[in-house]
Amino acid sequence: MPSKLDFYHNKMLSPADQLRELLQSLENNLAFLAKQDRTTILNYLTRLDELQRQFDELAHTPNLVPELLRFITLQDQLQKKASQLLNQLGGEAALKAVRPTDASPERAAWWFLDQEVARRRAKALKRVGIIVGVVAIVVLIAVILFNTILKPDPNTVLRAHNFAAAVDLAAYDHDYPAALSQLDEALAVLPDDPELLIFKGVLLQRLERADKRMQSLNAPRNCRRRRNIYRWRADKFIYN
Repeated sequence: MPSKLDFYHNKMLSPADQLRELLQSLENNLAFLAKQDRTTILNYLTRLDELQRQFDELAHTPNLVPELLRFITLQDQLQKKASQLLNQLGGEAALKAVRPTDASPERAAWWFLDQEVARRRAKALKRVGIIVGVVAIVVLIAVILFNTILKPDPNTVLRAHNFAAAVDLAAYDHDYPAALSQLDEALAVLPDDPELLIFKGVLLQRLERADKRMQSLNAPRNCRRRRNIYRWRADKFIYN
């Protein structure tokens, strides 16, 4: 309840100055409003009603344009705290229970914080839906590209698989016949692959099958620069 001092203070102020003072007070209190209790927040909303009433009474006062802009900014800042304020008030039902019957979203948006929260939730869900949709489209495009343009050649896959298996069998299991079988399977599809041929030649040498060893080692004539690298690598896997 206003004190006598407040009464005489307001009596000395013009209506426009009273409006400015109330506006300044509301601006000052907004920063910590979300941390206040339910009663304090409801009192703040009621004071906003009073400020709106004063603006209506002074609607034709031209020098209040800056204050009107500040009031609009104040409402925007209040809306940004809608979720916190609604929580402090006790939720949507609690706000509806104390909302003035003559309040409208157009003239008293502060009494409709629940609608602002609902609007933001719907917007967030829509944004998530768009993101999920975009991701799904990107994944679909990636799958289509992989199965058409980017899909690896089956022969390349077979070559990589069989060569890796042959290396494992030779280097770690010392199962040279099985390694040779893996290489022959790959060479049936890629008979001119130089690395496969050289690896097979070294395997045949390891198995002391000189009859076919030189045939495999000499076959890749179109890769003289890499032949020594392939030979060194094969020796390393098979003899080390």
